[in-house]
Amino acid sequence: MVFSLREGARKVTLETLSVEESLALLREHLGAARVDAEPRTARALVDHCARLPLALRVLAERLNELPDLPLSTIAAELSAEDERLDALGVTGDELSDVRAVFSASYSALQDEASGLFRSLGVYPGDDFTPAGCAVAAGLRPSRARRLLEQLAAASLVQRLRHDRYRMHDLLRVYAAERFRTEEPEGREAAVIERLGGWYLRSSREAVRVILPNFRFVPLEGYERGDAPEFGSPADAVAWFAAERDGIVQTLRAALEQRLDDLAWRLPATAYPLFEYGWHWSDWREIHLIGLEAARAAGSRYGEARNMVGLGDAEWSRDEIATALDVYEAALAGAREAGDGWTEGFALRQLGELRWERDRDPQAEALLWEATHVFHRAGERRGRGMALLSLAAYERDEGRTGAAEEHVRAAIALFTEIADTWTAAWAGCKLAAVLSAAGRFDEAVAEYEAATAVFEEARHLEGVAVARSGAGRALAAADRPEDARTQLTAALDILESMEDPRAAQVEAEIADLG
Repeated sequence: MVFSLREGARKVTLETLSVEESLALLREHLGAARVDAEPRTARALVDHCARLPLALRVLAERLNELPDLPLSTIAAELSAEDERLDALGVTGDELSDVRAVFSASYSALQDEASGLFRSLGVYPGDDFTPAGCAVAAGLRPSRARRLLEQLAAASLVQRLRHDRYRMHDLLRVYAAERFRTEEPEGREAAVIERLGGWYLRSSREAVRVILPNFRFVPLEGYERGDAPEFGSPADAVAWFAAERDGIVQTLRAALEQRLDDLAWRLPATAYPLFEYGWHWSDWREIHLIGLEAARAAGSRYGEARNMVGLGDAEWSRDEIATALDVYEAALAGAREAGDGWTEGFALRQLGELRWERDRDPQAEALLWEATHVFHRAGERRGRGMALLSLAAYERDEGRTGAAEEHVRAAIALFTEIADTWTAAWAGCKLAAVLSAAGRFDEAVAEYEAATAVFEEARHLEGVAVARSGAGRALAAADRPEDARTQLTAALDILESMEDPRAAQVEAEIADLG
């Protein structure tokens, strides 16, 4: 990215600097002692200036006029976005006024390009695609792409790679300033609603490819509009990896704009993608937002759908007591709303967790109740999941024959509905039962088959679970070196995901000697 910077009486053009180059520029103009006396503050100043040479030079000129001013004082001023451009201006000197330089480039734009630039000021997320920009600005994708290239040529956006752009923080502040000055009232909410609707439809399509039998919430007014098509689970995972931050930030903006109906439907639709990638922190946040929005909208159905997802997120964080409370609330809400899908999963999760934590004798009854609720709701995948939980219960009780019967019944259900990914999970459950019965070679074969499915779908948690299970079966079969290979591969994945199960796997590797 390039901007004009005054150097004596002439103007030169410089690329955006690295952090260290930016600090060096400040040291050159302020003196190393002043910069190094407040190193963390100096780095914050660099961030606030977006590492743009012009902004850093203006900042240095201002600080040189105030030699006794602590860097922390100006850093606090720059931290407020609505004051940042004022703080980086020198009255009467347009070459040293950041807003004036941006305004010159902005004024040269044609109407459509300037409209897109303004929309980017309120666009949630740190980077964006032509497809997302087209939705936000109400353009055709091909037109949005051409306009983004015009903005890139004017140094108002930066092209990161094919189909991905970003705008530096200072330019975003300026674009938002222009948006709120020139656009009519209510236009920001319209941008967020269009973009949120696009994420809602797109997430639905991504989840459908991975979990073809997931029970979606109705779109209710957000059906119309474009959405990407995904040829495989790997394509859906790649899209989500690129757009996850945008989804979260759009959801925050939707709540801020009080687009409550959108703000509870989006997390209830997209959360399998967060679970799939084990993004438990974002996963938890989206449901807290969705729960607040559903309550504001007066939707008990929306509350229940978000609470069951929130319970799953709390479970993933090993917050078992909290998860149990949330599932109880989800169960009550689902029954009030007449939502059999959520009722069944709340019962299943309650039964499995109560057994896992306390060996609660009521757990089996909860799991059987879940199978009946799913059956009445016509939810075959949910019924299969409840059978898997019953299999784990039977296995723990030493009844491996009954456990195997439940798992094979679940696999038959998943096969009927062509749910390959869930069938692979069931394969891991079958392997655990076979291992408990001492049939280690059969167990390892099931784990390896599941690993192949998860690797093709780029599902890291699944790969880690399957490999760790295979490692345990191999250890029990007195094949320690093969076990070490599998457990080490699982540990690498779990550590990369900051998964609490990593400690257990690490201990199992140590036990191999």
